Amino acid sequence: MEFEYVVSLLAARLTFNQFSKVVDSNQDIFGPTKKQKSMSPGDVSCTTQIVCVVALQFLSDLMRNSWSFSIGVDASTDRFGHAQFDARIRLPPTQTWKPLLYFYLLAILLFKE
Repeated sequence: MEFEYVVSLLAARLTFNQFSKVVDSNQDIFGPTKKQKSMSPGDVSCTTQIVCVVALQFLSDLMRNSWSFSIGVDASTDRFGHAQFDARIRLPPTQTWKPLLYFYLLAILLFKE
């Protein structure tokens, strides 16, 4: 259950600082539970590593079975005025009727505010 909780917050694209604020606010609202009380930054880090490894293995398998791929790298400013560096990869679909596979691999803010 802890794993699903961490994955759901990571899927919302929360940073580790945002993650801890959400966990703290959930404890204030729902009361401390054993699941949330025992969650340390190390637990969150380990769960994040597992999720990333599984996702990268999935991507590796897709690339291994693909006849081509495209990697795009960009440094730009988003609509909120934040300068960021991002990397994307595109793969052809496994079947012709499926859409192009498009993944964001990395997004890093270039300057700390």
